Amino acid sequence: MQGIRIEFEWFKFIDYGVEVRPGVPGSLLSQVNTELLVGLGPREAALKTRPLDMSPDLYLELAKSQPTLAGYKEFAKRYGLLTDPQRDYTYQWPQLIMNMRNLIDLIRDTGNWKIEGEKYVPFDLKMKFGLRFVPTSADGSQTALSIVPANLYNALVLQCVSNRAGGGEVRSCKACGALFETGRTTGRRSNREFCSDKCRFEFSHRNRRKKQ
Repeated sequence: MQGIRIEFEWFKFIDYGVEVRPGVPGSLLSQVNTELLVGLGPREAALKTRPLDMSPDLYLELAKSQPTLAGYKEFAKRYGLLTDPQRDYTYQWPQLIMNMRNLIDLIRDTGNWKIEGEKYVPFDLKMKFGLRFVPTSADGSQTALSIVPANLYNALVLQCVSNRAGGGEVRSCKACGALFETGRTTGRRSNREFCSDKCRFEFSHRNRRKKQ
């Protein structure tokens, strides 16, 4: 298996604000205020983007996000909200960030997988997506099949597992400890030890100073 073709477009706004939705006294659903992160401006003012094309390992950006309102806004301004183009409940974000971190830990180390009868137990992901099937040649003899995620979070989960299935590997930078991806999906060598040239230079500089 050489990964999955993911076709995904999403909207992002120039800025995002916070909307507080008051709770309903006596309601069985919610009696407390609910906070939402909301795209500012009309829907038609949003910019249509292809976030997975912007970064082949965008799922790592979500995993690195700080679980704070400032962190959510910073991510949204670059790539959009996670579950809805214009408004997200902020209480969802910490759990989604943690879910992504747990998924990355799972694909990084097979020691985290359950084994039954000397076989790995499949890990089932509950996702929302559609399938897009379309002819790609004038005579209809060639076709393409794509998976279309329902929202950005689903797209990032698919990107993560698809990259791993296609030979990608998540490593920790030897200098700063940050996660980065190597392998076919990124163009980086599979044995690369540093997330950037800056980290490689700084690591070498520190080692030279220690030896002096």
